[in-house]
Amino acid sequence: LATAAAQAGGGAYEGLLWDESCGQVLAVSLDQTLTFIQPSDLTVAKQMVGHNDDVIDVAFCSPDTVAVCTNTDSLRLFNIDTRACTLLHGHTDVILCVDCAPGANLITTSSKDRTVRVWNTLSG
Repeated sequence: LATAAAQAGGGAYEGLLWDESCGQVLAVSLDQTLTFIQPSDLTVAKQMVGHNDDVIDVAFCSPDTVAVCTNTDSLRLFNIDTRACTLLHGHTDVILCVDCAPGANLITTSSKDRTVRVWNTLSG
């Protein structure tokens, strides 16, 4: 089953993230495809393709939102259901990591610009 999910998701994965609240695994493949996998049977639930840059880090912010930092100074928030994307700007260099506090509607990022930002997902 793991092989079937890997083949459906575009091949080798460079990152995996489990989120208990939404019960999914998010896999990032070498071709920068984000693949949402159902852990019960390892089937592919959804895919997001078309990232034009390396995916550096990902975090689940809620059952329907994932934060993605690529090799840029912008943070991308994707609605998993609609695939709509919101860009958050504020860093002046590449964002290196992202984490979310879903209950508090907060996202934290750190960047090569030597800053840490705390984002309020309700106000941006």
